[in-house]
Amino acid sequence: MASGRGIIRDDKCMFMVAFSNLYGCMSSLKVEAHVMLAGIKMALDHAIQRAQIEADSAILIMAVNRKSKLPWRIAQVVWEIQSLLPWFSSGSVVHIFREVNSLVDCLINLALDSDDSNFLPM
Repeated sequence: MASGRGIIRDDKCMFMVAFSNLYGCMSSLKVEAHVMLAGIKMALDHAIQRAQIEADSAILIMAVNRKSKLPWRIAQVVWEIQSLLPWFSSGSVVHIFREVNSLVDCLINLALDSDDSNFLPM
């Protein structure tokens, strides 16, 4: 069973919301795409206007930014991501290294283990 999780921080990198979801049986690339989509939807639901969307999948980042051929297995999810990006007044979709993402994992674990009302299950 594949799971994915993400975190939304404000423009000062302060924690706002963490989320986690089970996605069933699918590739890690597809899970990463679904997590990105869920984070974008959550950011828009929270009326966030500026976004820097980060992921440690270079393939996904290049596909979303139209810098490479779109893998057919994630095409629908990527198209939905691309359709939502214009709703932000400014933003970017950037690659981060997996080592940087480990800090985010720690923050998510803290949020998911707490009774903080900022945790929103998907």
